[in-house]
Amino acid sequence: MTGGVTTGEVSLPRWRFRLAGKWFSIELNDDAARRRSIKDLVEEQVGKAEENATLRALMRRRVETGAVAARDAQAQGMFIATEISPGRPMPVTLTVYAPSDLHMSPAVGTAPETVISMLEKSFVTLGMEGNDTATRLSLGQAEVLRLHRYASPPLNEQAPEQTVRNLIVDYWCTVPGSKRVVLANFFTPLSDITNVMLEYFDGVVRASYFEAEAQAAAQAAVV
Repeated sequence: MTGGVTTGEVSLPRWRFRLAGKWFSIELNDDAARRRSIKDLVEEQVGKAEENATLRALMRRRVETGAVAARDAQAQGMFIATEISPGRPMPVTLTVYAPSDLHMSPAVGTAPETVISMLEKSFVTLGMEGNDTATRLSLGQAEVLRLHRYASPPLNEQAPEQTVRNLIVDYWCTVPGSKRVVLANFFTPLSDITNVMLEYFDGVVRASYFEAEAQAAAQAAVV
């Protein structure tokens, strides 16, 4: 599956992801389409048997809550993985944001190393959660800053004392030829294998690309 999102402006390139395994794209802006996409995900996971109706309802509410929160935060795309390969479960949510109000000052220029350095400095100044885990990655014409942290929300509202420790990983990526950055947020309950998941997420991000970049490379190859 290939997932892609716009970067918030028509003139800017599209950030696309090569997603191996089984992923579901969750519609964010159309209510009816969102409910259908969530229904498809839940039924694929749980089945349609009557005895699982309560579990299906619970799962639908959880995904709906996350999707609505992502929409309200102006997310551009949301993808949920169920398995990395046949028979190998891997619960992961990828949400991509292109915040229109987040860009560097005019004096910074558009060099990706400069933009990402300024962003990292601002995170330290603001005390951004996870800034002490900051790691750099390079995508060629774009630079990435990775931060990770943990959260332990209750499993459900009826049992607030029962929690699950989740791993949350943010990849802030510069947009080629601009002062803008985009964000890929990964979320998984597999926090016990943090290093494994970080390596996997790094691989997904390193395999991502900006569509305008890829088109220019293909044209150059033809010439």
